[in-house]
Amino acid sequence: MTERWSTKKPGGGVAELRVPPDAGRVRRLEVYCRIVVALKGDTPATHGMSVFANGALQWTRRIKTNNPGATDTLDHRFSRELSVGEPLRLTVTAEAVGCVPVQIEIEAEEE
Repeated sequence: MTERWSTKKPGGGVAELRVPPDAGRVRRLEVYCRIVVALKGDTPATHGMSVFANGALQWTRRIKTNNPGATDTLDHRFSRELSVGEPLRLTVTAEAVGCVPVQIEIEAEEE
């Protein structure tokens, strides 16, 4: 049976997802992280995301925000193997300069 964990946090800031350990087996997870921002006007803006796995920086990026009057996103996907008894704490931080943070999403699913 495939297990799946997810969280959605309105706005920006920081979101966290915890995957509990499995006492009997090694697990391989596919992790998906996403931030959504809204660009209200036509002024220059940027948005960025940093992804941490068990406190260690996994990935970070900042990009120019596009789509005035609509939303723009930044996504990151990666795989992670968990040893028997190993939990996973995923933390996503979002930055929005000149745009409005809408949502942070984190999902982890067994492969």
